[in-house]
Amino acid sequence: MPQAGRQAIFQRVPSPYGVTGVFAGECEAVHARTLERCNAQYMVPVQGQADILVTGIPFSARTT
Repeated sequence: MPQAGRQAIFQRVPSPYGVTGVFAGECEAVHARTLERCNAQYMVPVQGQADILVTGIPFSARTT
C-alpha cells in the first residue's frame, strides 16, 4: 500500500489510549504523583522468571 494510503488509515483509526492523570502544583510534589501514576500504570506483578519486551507507544492521531 502506498505511504499516503497507510498514513490516511493510520490517522483515521482512533487510538484506545486516554489521559491517565493530570497534576498541577509544586514541581516536586507533582513529580512524585506522576511517578506514582507511572508505577501503577506500568508495573505488572510477575512470579518467577519471565521474558520482557519494552516498547514505546507509536504516534496515534485522534480524529473524533
